[in-house]
Amino acid sequence: MLPRALGVLDLLLLAAEQAGFSVSSTEGPATLVVEGERVPFSIVEEIGRKTSAPSGRLTIVLGEMYSGGQRLWTDKPFYPVESRIADLVAEARVHERRSGNDASAERKGLRYDTQKNPSECSAANG
Repeated sequence: MLPRALGVLDLLLLAAEQAGFSVSSTEGPATLVVEGERVPFSIVEEIGRKTSAPSGRLTIVLGEMYSGGQRLWTDKPFYPVESRIADLVAEARVHERRSGNDASAERKGLRYDTQKNPSECSAANG
């Protein structure tokens, strides 16, 4: 399954480059760099519970579980992850904007409630 995962990675890198993103893997996980913000991603293959053998089913993970959430794209019959690369690149831009808004609010001393509109932020001390 490694050749397929590498093919998916190649498609992702090509689409990211066409969208104006760069890719970095110098520190920590591989990341898409979207307008200066780092958005981590990974490609994983499920392992069978009984056989402990690779299943051939790939999942692309975008973002981090503990900072801003993550999105998953998993192979489905007749709908492989390769067909979702454009969605993933679009989501990377959305994720970057969310992360950028959170970081900007922190720098300004504002608390950002993810359930509210960004214009409804309140001062951290009030």
